[in-house]
Amino acid sequence: MPRLVPLASPGRRTVALASLLAAATALAEAQAPAAERPVCPPLTTCIRATSFDAYAADFRITTLAGSRTATLQVRFVNPGPKPVTLAYVDNSGVVTDDRGNRYTIVASAAVRGLGRIASGRVDAGFELGPGEAGDATLEFLWPGAFDQVRGTQYVAQFAVREVERLPSRQVRVGREHVVRFGQLTEQGAVGGAPVAAADGGDAAPSGGATRALPGTDPACTASPRCRASGPLTVDITRFVGSGAPGQGHRLQVTVRVRNGGDRPLVLGYRPGDIRGADELGQPYRRDANGEARGIGLITRDGIDPSFALAPGESREFTLGLMRPWSRNQGLGRRYAMDFAISELRPLPSRQIEVGREYSIAFSDLALDGTSATPARAATPNAGEVLRDLFRRKGP
Repeated sequence: MPRLVPLASPGRRTVALASLLAAATALAEAQAPAAERPVCPPLTTCIRATSFDAYAADFRITTLAGSRTATLQVRFVNPGPKPVTLAYVDNSGVVTDDRGNRYTIVASAAVRGLGRIASGRVDAGFELGPGEAGDATLEFLWPGAFDQVRGTQYVAQFAVREVERLPSRQVRVGREHVVRFGQLTEQGAVGGAPVAAADGGDAAPSGGATRALPGTDPACTASPRCRASGPLTVDITRFVGSGAPGQGHRLQVTVRVRNGGDRPLVLGYRPGDIRGADELGQPYRRDANGEARGIGLITRDGIDPSFALAPGESREFTLGLMRPWSRNQGLGRRYAMDFAISELRPLPSRQIEVGREYSIAFSDLALDGTSATPARAATPNAGEVLRDLFRRKGP
């Protein structure tokens, strides 16, 4: 009968050597220099948080009936190896100018792209994968008055919280971060002029004519008509204007959306989720007669999931904006605009869930066939000024 021989156990020297090698490897990994984050690109302002970077991509001021709106566009980048989910903390956003005037966020639609934490509810839709970037737009309103002195330098501040996803579709809110950009100016709103360094952030280097934010699709770096947000790359293929004094001025933009991700996407548009302005500070809002064509709508009456994109596929849709236009108002030649589109997720029983919202923002746009030379506001003649004066005074 054969004898069973036990395997030889490793000697003490072998075990000690293996432990020593493991400890040396761990020490080397701990002392290895971490990959340095890039400095702020030219013509940008950025801040660093533990789990994300935030860039002030654009800032503009528009005026309507005495009220002023400050629009801030922010790009968030996840530089780490793990996904990061962020949500805006309700009532935390404020813009102040150097005259002490306060601009605040007064409506839920004034925060686009970011999820929100409000009234005990947490929207965890704004998730960035490792190395991924996503954009958000925030609108701050100052009711003001005609005789109130307005400032020219601005500070924008708001808070976001990290959100952790748990099993059974639950979430848990984590660390809160204050995002603060200082020395913003309305002169740099539409034209891409440099914005000063954020308080506590990295200063923007002087020089350089191209603003290429981290996370930008390489094909977009040299084109103001191209933007990337998450898996989406959006190109403007047509941008035209029309109208006449007394009838309003309309802008129509056609965009091509490409799905650069590895899974199918279904997108929808919520009516009213579009804003615009020219370099004269004149705001544009939705054109109710031709706001959206070619993309399914998200309304109270239902959700249209017809705008589906396979990985690598592209499709186009058209959006419209307008503003009142009188004879004594000039027309701009450079435009900024932003809109939001939302991801739609089919659920069992033919239900549809509205998921992550993508904020897409453009600036320094010229209409097709025109140059981007700055325009001057029209100056009314003396007769028009006198007529307007007596009309205000009344009998």
